Amino acid sequence: MHEIGVKNLNRLSGHIKRFIGERATLYTASTVSATISCLRSFFAYIHEIGETEMNLGLFLPNVRYAAEDPIPSAFSSDEVKRILDCVDRCNPKGKRDYAMLMLAARLGIRSSDICGAWFFKV
Repeated sequence: MHEIGVKNLNRLSGHIKRFIGERATLYTASTVSATISCLRSFFAYIHEIGETEMNLGLFLPNVRYAAEDPIPSAFSSDEVKRILDCVDRCNPKGKRDYAMLMLAARLGIRSSDICGAWFFKV
């Protein structure tokens, strides 16, 4: 730790708290939780290799969050099925249209991303 300029672990603790506090105001709870998880792993590692006397990850807060609700669909499952059934798949344009609708309906890919896709990018 001294090689990278960290001389006082108490000062490092303040930087970590500030870093987490900034992330909490800028990002979702799931992102903050993932960041803390990475930090916890990093601190465990530097403790294992002898760079710190104690595992600083033990002092990181636990972030509890409920999984976010899925994005609501504008169409019911029956409506999506009826839309897909209306596509004429006997010609190339119909097959293309069906593939585009399936990307949106099954994978949730945005229309702008579907329109911007090229075959060589797949």
